[in-house]
Amino acid sequence: MNHKTKMLTWRNLKPGMEINGWHEGSHARMARSKVVSANPAFVMLLVFGTREEKVSSSCMFEVNLTKEELNEKFGEAAKAILKSITNVVEGDIGYHEMWNAWLTNDPVEMAITAAERNIKIVGHSTNIAPKRSFLGGDLLDCGVVAEDEDGERFWCHWSCDALLELLWRYLFPRDEWSGLTSEYMDDVTKRREDVANAVAEKKYIVRMMQAHSSGYYLFLKGPDTLADLSADVEVWAKERGLKPFTFKVAAKLLDGSSDSV
Repeated sequence: MNHKTKMLTWRNLKPGMEINGWHEGSHARMARSKVVSANPAFVMLLVFGTREEKVSSSCMFEVNLTKEELNEKFGEAAKAILKSITNVVEGDIGYHEMWNAWLTNDPVEMAITAAERNIKIVGHSTNIAPKRSFLGGDLLDCGVVAEDEDGERFWCHWSCDALLELLWRYLFPRDEWSGLTSEYMDDVTKRREDVANAVAEKKYIVRMMQAHSSGYYLFLKGPDTLADLSADVEVWAKERGLKPFTFKVAAKLLDGSSDSV
């Protein structure tokens, strides 16, 4: 049994329900099966979709948690991980770990992996050697710092933009976003032919989003960003009274504070 599953008695089984296996005492059998019927004497299972098998109703049956159950179980842990990620690690960041599959855009999945691997997130650091990702060529310009069960620190490459987007998506529901990309690009491309060409060649990617209740904006750059456009974005956003979404802002919002940063 892992963090993504739970155990049920025969009384909780319904026809059509999928199970991962069953346990009786210290013995377990793992076999993807579907419940055909259940009664006080036995549970009839369709094992591997090919044959029916009777299993004693005294067994405990392992099933996957639903998405809602996972969110409820790991919701606080996910929030704690995001809060930790906003910390800037100035000192020891440990050794570079190539295994970074646990870094995803789903904080609940990160919380599950952290629990399974006994990992504690410490924060992030930009005091690393950046590199380009193999897929997409994104600039990996920061490291997520963590500690293993022995307290030894390590870090994995990730992108500051990806971290900020992860925090943004957690804090601001999608239905509160105001898509500003097209408005911004229409405004800028009227004045900048080089930007228009870059957009046409798909060498420049920018996404901006605004949370109505906060007035913050998020500027995400693609792998071939024109260096001087950040200043344009700042001017454009300031004219509209928008504030940049930063790690400090995210930390305050996660703490439940709406004070300006």
